[in-house]
Amino acid sequence: MAQPIVNDLPAAPTRGEDPAVFAAKANAFAGSLPSLASDVNQLGAWMNTAAQQVATDAQTTSDNAISALSNAGIATTKAGEAASDA
Repeated sequence: MAQPIVNDLPAAPTRGEDPAVFAAKANAFAGSLPSLASDVNQLGAWMNTAAQQVATDAQTTSDNAISALSNAGIATTKAGEAASDA
């Protein structure tokens, strides 16, 4: 899933504006808040999923590194045994 986008809010009203302009901006701003909440919730869910995948990938990488280190030790031991047999 692609990263969700949090859409920009419309301009917020300011106290110094004409009352009609203030009311129109306030209505648009307040009306956009449910969409903002939905956008943020979707982004949060996406971030949680991404974080879980990062943790899984980190554990897999750690497990692979441990396995590689173990195999390197075995290879070193086998090489030493082969050299002493020659």
